[in-house]
Amino acid sequence: MARPLIGRLLGLVQRSKNSGDLRAATVVGLLGPAATGTHALQMEPLLGAFLCAIVIGSAAGTGRRFPSTVRPFIMAVLARPFLATAGLQADLSAPAVPSVLGPG
Repeated sequence: MARPLIGRLLGLVQRSKNSGDLRAATVVGLLGPAATGTHALQMEPLLGAFLCAIVIGSAAGTGRRFPSTVRPFIMAVLARPFLATAGLQADLSAPAVPSVLGPG
């Protein structure tokens, strides 16, 4: 359901005059609400951003060009807080519980 809508949106952005800046704003504008939506559903925001990135990457014909233009921004700004918060929420004491490691 989201793939055709995002594909149309990315196609419109690609045909615009100032597509470079608009591409970055569009991708960030899609990733933010996706992360917020999964957080509102009591799940990790990282999951929402990941699923949205998959949909953007699989959009018919337009998705492949978008990650290359936004990749520096994603790696420098967005990836660090997402991965840091996911790592800080991990329970490192869980492997000490025998039932977590399996029967035995």
